Order: sequence, then C-alpha cells, then structure tokens
Amino acid sequence: IALTGFMCLINAGFFVAMGFIKNAQLIIAIKWFGITFFSSLFYSVTFWILIAEEDYLKILWLRLINSGSMILIIIILALLKMATLYNLLLINFLTNCLTSVFALALGYTKIKTFFSRTKQTVKEIVDFGKYSLGTNISANLLGSINTFVITFMLGPAVLAIYNLPQRL
Repeated sequence: IALTGFMCLINAGFFVAMGFIKNAQLIIAIKWFGITFFSSLFYSVTFWILIAEEDYLKILWLRLINSGSMILIIIILALLKMATLYNLLLINFLTNCLTSVFALALGYTKIKTFFSRTKQTVKEIVDFGKYSLGTNISANLLGSINTFVITFMLGPAVLAIYNLPQRL
C-alpha cells in the first residue's frame, strides 16, 4: 500500500508538469501509470502471498482470469475494429480490477490479517519482498528507459526495429 501510494504521489507530480510535456506517448504514460498501478495493487499483493505460500495452482487460476479475460476482450475488440490504444489501456485497468476483486472475494489477499500484524511480521515480509520487488522494478524501469531514450532520440520506427528480436 505504501509503495503504491508513493508511486501515485510521484505520478501526481508529473501531472503538475504535464502542460510542459509535448510527447504524446509520455502524456499517455503519465495519465495511466497511477491508475494501472492502483488497479493492480490487490492483484500484485495476492501473487506475492501465493508465491510465499508456494500455491501455484491459485496463481495459475488468477493469471488465467487476468490474461484470459484480457485476451478474450482484445479479440472481441479486434473483431469489432474497436482496438484503440485508449480501449486497450481501459481493458488492462478493468482486467486488473477483475482479478483483484476475485482475489479479494476468495480471500487470497489475506486482507483480514492487515490489522493484526506485528512489527516482526512486517519486517519478515519486507525482508522477503524487498529484493524480488527491487529486481522487478529495476528490470522494468531499465526496459522503459530504453524505450523512452530510443523513441526520443531516434523515433518510433527505430524502436520497433529494436524491439522486434525481443518479441520474436
């Protein structure tokens, strides 16, 4: 919750400066970052809990709900010729919310234990998650930085060529 709040505060700072930003891609990222981060909060926490509990079947089901619903809706939008960037971002938000609701409804988030935590428990959880979370955030940020630098300096066509081998 603290990490999500912190990231949303950083995003809010960028909202203030959005009038000075001319890059349309960066504006879209600023508009959707906080919303996407918040919508995946319970979904992400649930995965951390399930990984710690080594309950891979529940992870599989939640991933199926998230990815399966997203793929299904994208196929429907493609067939209806409504697959715009805005619609895809909205679908990502809604499927994250759907998965979070399922995780909450099924009790996978352990939300009831939130108020019965101790300092020792919080320390154990932070120690467990800080390295994997730090690695994940670092990897994602490095990938994003490559995308921004290439797009700003060389353009979207070069970015497409750069990303092609990774996609294949």
